[in-house]
Amino acid sequence: MKKILSILTILALCAGVFTACDDDDDKAPQVKISFTYGSTVKVVDGDLYVVKGTPFTVDAINCTAVRPNTTAMVTGPVSYWLDAAPMGTTYVSPFGVSLDTDALAVGRHFITVQMGIAEEGCALAMAVAEVDFNVVSEESQIPTPGGDDSSTQPIDYTLK
Repeated sequence: MKKILSILTILALCAGVFTACDDDDDKAPQVKISFTYGSTVKVVDGDLYVVKGTPFTVDAINCTAVRPNTTAMVTGPVSYWLDAAPMGTTYVSPFGVSLDTDALAVGRHFITVQMGIAEEGCALAMAVAEVDFNVVSEESQIPTPGGDDSSTQPIDYTLK
């Protein structure tokens, strides 16, 4: 009798573990990710510029939910690649990095950033962002801003 009772108890516990909720649709996060750059990076009309020999610095990566009444965040680790070569990983918020530009040729380059995204009420997700930037030989080659010249560049994501 004790054996049957213990088997029934185990079955009852297992049934609770495998019970699904009605809203288990694993919604993907819908977020806006913003990169904030250091003072050596100039954002001009949505394009990024850095003078050769000065660091390309990401001060912070922030994330806000697009859906009303929810919160979202970037979760670590965040990994960086420069022109498809791995540069490093950071585990600490605000997930910034500083990349040396001394060895880069003048011209267009890109960083790739891989990060975890968490939004309240959604499944965890991984986001990969590619950000192009221009290395110029002197500051006079950076165009005059025609509009947006802030140090923040927002990127909208709808993860699927």
